[in-house]
Amino acid sequence: MDSTVLVISGVAILILLIVVVLLSSKGGKKKGRAKSKTAKSPKLSSEINPEAIVNRIFKLAPSELKNAKDEYIGKKVEIRTIFTGSKSSKKGGTYREVSLDFQDNRNIHIIGDLNMRDYKDQSWMTKEGKLRIEGVIKEMRPKEFILDRIKIL
Repeated sequence: MDSTVLVISGVAILILLIVVVLLSSKGGKKKGRAKSKTAKSPKLSSEINPEAIVNRIFKLAPSELKNAKDEYIGKKVEIRTIFTGSKSSKKGGTYREVSLDFQDNRNIHIIGDLNMRDYKDQSWMTKEGKLRIEGVIKEMRPKEFILDRIKIL
């Protein structure tokens, strides 16, 4: 009888050891608040300051100007602007060619075509309305940026 009690207690201790090892290998549940995932998609465009670009690029020698422009041409950018006017576009009936001014320096103009079908509410078309636009730089001149695929943010 003594040997059966020893065998049963040995088996019980062995089972408890196996359970302890399994629980410790899983790590158990951690107390505290779970971390929230703040994974955001990478920003495809960056906000630029046209005045700084004009001051930096258009003071270069003509031989260096093309390389400096190539850094920006074809790049998707965001610009803070003021709506100044629009007229019909050469692209077709749903497009409008808009002229905008850079918010911090009204002497720098941004020109491009907007697809009016993208905007059900066109309250942004008020004169002097501040807008934030996104587009791809197509051409740069000393006081004028021509953008392609403009979207209002």
